[in-house]
Amino acid sequence: MTLLQMPKQDFRVGQQQFVFPEITIQPNELVGLIGQTGSGKSILLRQLAGLMDTQAPLTFTGKRKAFIFSRGGLFQRHSILENLRLATLFTDLNISTKDIEQVLQQWNLQGIQDKFPNQLNAQTNKLVQIVRAVVLQPDILFIEKPLVGLSPHQIEQFSAWIAEHVQNRGSVVYSEESTRTFHALQPRKIMLDGGHDNLRTVMHH
Repeated sequence: MTLLQMPKQDFRVGQQQFVFPEITIQPNELVGLIGQTGSGKSILLRQLAGLMDTQAPLTFTGKRKAFIFSRGGLFQRHSILENLRLATLFTDLNISTKDIEQVLQQWNLQGIQDKFPNQLNAQTNKLVQIVRAVVLQPDILFIEKPLVGLSPHQIEQFSAWIAEHVQNRGSVVYSEESTRTFHALQPRKIMLDGGHDNLRTVMHH
């Protein structure tokens, strides 16, 4: 059964005209939305995640989604532990504080659970969002610029987790300018060329 589907769209954002193809995401699939600045990849990613309105109905057959933003992405008035617990609030997951602390330790973030987002640097903020996704175990994970701000070791750890997640749990869709991101994992790439008028879309491995 298809996990997520959105029909073709043709619409305007300000002065820019976007034409997005029909998007279909299958279970256990890694998909990259690849394009330069202005190609609409971030808009498309957020539409697929249900964070922006679409011109066509979005069909999602799973239970849980997660989103890793390129910056921000955490509730500023809540501690890191509260942010991570809030992610599971409306799910059937039974996640304890000890479970969350164990995942934080796996990502070398032990001791930060009582801190607030404004006390974190950009790299740690990104790692907390990754931990949120690990805790949530989503059927589909959306990621903006997945490797920006991460160290080589963190990139290796994150790539390994994504490979394991796609194999055993759910799908991952990311937006990126580089075609080399997650190259070793052989993602299906949707190439978005240009920033307005007609976007030429090519799907290939």
